[in-house]
Amino acid sequence: MCGERGGLSAAWADYRAGRLASVHAVCEERIGEDADDGRAWELLGLVFHASGQHLEAADALERAGLIVPLADEARIALAASYGELRRRRLATELFLELMLRGGLDSTLMLRVAAGFDRLDEPRLAIETCRRIAESDPDHGQVHYDMGYYAARAGYPRHTTDALICRAIDLDPENVTFRIGRITLLIRWDRADEAVAIASRLTDRELDGLTCRCCLERLAGLFRDFGVRDRAQKCESLAKSAVGSHDLGTAGRAVTRSLEPRR
Repeated sequence: MCGERGGLSAAWADYRAGRLASVHAVCEERIGEDADDGRAWELLGLVFHASGQHLEAADALERAGLIVPLADEARIALAASYGELRRRRLATELFLELMLRGGLDSTLMLRVAAGFDRLDEPRLAIETCRRIAESDPDHGQVHYDMGYYAARAGYPRHTTDALICRAIDLDPENVTFRIGRITLLIRWDRADEAVAIASRLTDRELDGLTCRCCLERLAGLFRDFGVRDRAQKCESLAKSAVGSHDLGTAGRAVTRSLEPRR
């Protein structure tokens, strides 16, 4: 986490709560009073990054970095912004520095792994996850993400499946992991195994899904196997769901192709 310093505690609380407009206003006011307020520039850069304004984010974070040492969260945001701006070399170098240096908690390291993936570097994402697993071997998300990146890197299907299954074993209540495996099995023409897992999803778990693509996929699966009541339930839920959903750090495994790259 960024050091929530410089008298910006309330603004940081708003940032964590997603109240970006109010945080933006506070940062602008602080910078208007002192153009060398590095922590205000840093927080403003994070607000821009969270808003998808990558050029503004990079500019603000670079400005902050000239005044104060950037916290790790801000450095990750800067690297991600470079990636979105197609400054690939800068993004890769900064992510590598963060990965190799160590000392980041698992949540931040997972962001580094996701950053490598967005740069189309799944093997570096796998290495990042491997390093997390060395110190945090029972973190289900790490294994799930590693399975996703293994598929992206063209690893054998059994490797991906083993990693996803390990994630499910570590966190059996995580519906995301089970939906991800169902999707994999469908794509691997193992629909009978997929429907067996899907049939164990409770109505409450289905009600909690907000990804239309996932619900439509489940509806099709149930329909193919003649489970009409559950197919109709998923179809009904899909009508009020969003188009697609990034389910967790690498929950993209549910909505993006997991087949090896060609």
